[in-house]
Amino acid sequence: MTVQTRPAAPVSLRDLRDVDPYPAYERMRAVGPVVWDAGMIAWLILSHDGCTFVERREDLFAEPTGSLPSAGEIVGRRDIRSLVDGQHEVLHRSLSHLWRPDPIAPLAIAAVLPLVAERLAGLADRTAIELFADLARLLPIAVIARVLGVPDADAETLDRAKGWMEAVLAWRHSYGEDPDARAAAVEATRQLEPALLDTVRDRRDRPRDDAISFLWAAGREVAPDWNEQDVLDNAKFLFEAGSETTGFLICTAVHRLLELPETIRRATLADPATFARFLEEVLRHSTVVHLRARTATKDVELGGVTIRAGERVIAVNAAANRDPARWEHPDALDPERPRLWGHLAFNVGPRHCAGAHLARMEATETILGLWRAFPDLGRPPGARAQVPIGFVSRTWRPVDLAWTAVAADTVRKQVLDGPDWAGSVPGSAAVSG
Repeated sequence: MTVQTRPAAPVSLRDLRDVDPYPAYERMRAVGPVVWDAGMIAWLILSHDGCTFVERREDLFAEPTGSLPSAGEIVGRRDIRSLVDGQHEVLHRSLSHLWRPDPIAPLAIAAVLPLVAERLAGLADRTAIELFADLARLLPIAVIARVLGVPDADAETLDRAKGWMEAVLAWRHSYGEDPDARAAAVEATRQLEPALLDTVRDRRDRPRDDAISFLWAAGREVAPDWNEQDVLDNAKFLFEAGSETTGFLICTAVHRLLELPETIRRATLADPATFARFLEEVLRHSTVVHLRARTATKDVELGGVTIRAGERVIAVNAAANRDPARWEHPDALDPERPRLWGHLAFNVGPRHCAGAHLARMEATETILGLWRAFPDLGRPPGARAQVPIGFVSRTWRPVDLAWTAVAADTVRKQVLDGPDWAGSVPGSAAVSG
């Protein structure tokens, strides 16, 4: 019998936490488009075509969340990631339709922009902040609370909720294999549910124009016995999905903006379409969510290797987004490049991120709001160097910012008097693929 030789990754993903992984991705790509990572006990898919194939073909590569240890206690039986086939398609299609660019534009004006204005007004007399700790960490979770229809919470409550979500993410990112992360995620889930339960029960009988009401209506199309636990489980997932990654995107985009010459930065911030292209290129070039795990459902030939049924497969979307077979000079940040909209930052296929346009909108309003509020914003003298952090999701920190003191009322006015949300530009819808 012939034993397959597995092309070995020269470095394991396990060794790339809190470092710049892109040089290692290129070393892997030199071995082949599909390599075996012994440390992760997984196949790594590095090419754009390969990642697209894995993510589109759910019949061959299953989303593993529902099979992770303690999944039933943490995410429930019918959260959107655990649903498969027609049930998943119904809920995912409905959410994706709800959060298309044009339908969420009024949300930007009615909910997100005022929230950004208040958060920035609260920082006006600080004159110096670290972007993630002082703004981007809690802002997205406050936004998603408004989207869900949950009453606004104070900073202490949001901080607790964020901590719960970080515990669940740690469980996901360890694939449920770390017993401490698993126990923390179970406890975090128990703590979060009471914060949502009153709203879930109220919207069952008195629906409003919010996402929890939507989950009740859409869920009844998923299953006739759809109940409050199903709505709770999906509301918890939306909280989780709307927290870390959007905060990381805000930090990454500001970091890249501050690397630009001042004249180019000002021009980028001054024109909505130019900023939209810049943000899209940041999503490709400096991808936030690097890894998407799947499990092979049967033997598959891909990239010159045989992936066996039951083996873990990780689509390294960040490597795919710098695939030289698709983009010229992929390591360069170039918002004018052709094929700008074809990246995989939000996944692709049946599991593409339903909240992709919501994340773009939050990042757009926050970043443009920052510079409207504080026109002389920049790095302070002696600012600390930014270093890469993260593993599955990544950004650069610390992002130290400083400005000349401005009155809080002036900040509110300057932010609220800005132009309407610019995220819906020609071509943007193609990103979801």
